[in-house]
Order: sequence, then C-alpha cells, then structure tokens
Amino acid sequence: MIEPVPPAPDARRAAAWRAAARASLLGAAAAVYLGLGYVAGAWPRPPRLAVLVGLLPMLAVLLGVAWRARWRVPALALWALLSMALLRHLGQLRDHAALLYFVQHVGAMATLALTFGATLWSGHERALCSRIARLCIAGDIGDDYYRYTWQVTLAWTLLFIVLGCASIALFASGHMAWWSLLANVATPLLVGALFVVEYAVRVRVLPGRPHMGIAATVRGWQRWRAGAR
Repeated sequence: MIEPVPPAPDARRAAAWRAAARASLLGAAAAVYLGLGYVAGAWPRPPRLAVLVGLLPMLAVLLGVAWRARWRVPALALWALLSMALLRHLGQLRDHAALLYFVQHVGAMATLALTFGATLWSGHERALCSRIARLCIAGDIGDDYYRYTWQVTLAWTLLFIVLGCASIALFASGHMAWWSLLANVATPLLVGALFVVEYAVRVRVLPGRPHMGIAATVRGWQRWRAGAR
C-alpha cells in the first residue's frame, strides 16, 4: 500500500496564507457592512452607499431563490427588474434605510432562533449543536456530550430571541442610535463572546474529550446546511 505524500511545507504555508487572506477579506467586508449599517440607522439621511450595501443581502437571497426556481429565466428576469427599480429609487430609499437594516436584523435573528429552537424538541442527539458536533468529531461522543450540546443549542436560541426582541423594542421606541448600536455593534460582539465563553465552559465541564474550535464549528455548520438542503 502506497502511503500518501504529505504536502510540502511551501504548500502548507501557501494554504495558510490563502486561508488568512480569505478570513481578512471576510472580516473587512463584515466591518464595512456593519459600519454602514450603523450610519444608516443612526443618521436621518445616510449616504447612498449605506442604502446600496443594505440592499445587497436581500438581493443576494432573492437571486439564489430565482436561480433555484423551476422557471429560472422568468425568475431571473423579475429579479433583474426589481434590482433596477431599487437602484433607480436609491435616493428615495435613503429615508427608509434604517427600516431596511431593521428588517434584515430582525429577520436574521428570527430565522436563527427558529433554526436552533426547532431542534430542541427531538431529544439531545437531534439538537442542532449535537448534530454539528457529530459531524466534526469522529466516533461516539457520549450521552453527556449530547446533553451539553443540547444546552448550547438552547443558549443560542435564547440569545437570538433576546436580540430580536430588543431590536424590535428599540426600533419601535424611536431610539435609533441605540438600535443601530445594538444591531451593528452589540450583536456581532455578543455572538463572538458566546462562541468564546461556550468553548471555555465546554473544556472545563467535559475535560479530556475531543473539542472543536470556532473554525471547525463553522465548517460543521456549513456541512449541516449542505446536508439539510
């Protein structure tokens, strides 16, 4: 049997540089989006760029729906007409830029809360974080691990519910600067903090067990999404 040849050090370094470059680009894009989102929510008349960037996630989702539609060509034509209409009225949309980001923020929180929460009722092994752990860790991880990952799924569900409710309350009260701070600054910070805190707790309460870091968790999430389609 021929043993596989390990990648050369230069190839490993090149792969590491590519991964770091991708992560940097994604981080920069996220920072720009969140910064423009804060401006759109806090300023009465935000710049057109903030409105345009706010439209991109919605248009990207609609493009994906149109591409997978049974009647692809008509669906793509409708998407193109909608995109042109929105771009033509970009100036008028400046007065409603905060609403645009609000709908996306609350929609994302509601979708994530339902995605995680809907898996809580089928037992510990069927909870979303349990499924992700099973994709990332080889072998049987044990009932105690599944009980813990069920609790993690519950924690994520509660976080998204709280963020969504707080977003609605602040937006409805008219405190736009505070709402923008919540949606564009506090939300990513709290999500990142839960990743870090959860990993530290897992290492402490499940010592000597295989654990996955944030990057592996994200890859497991992507694999689960691919399998769920």
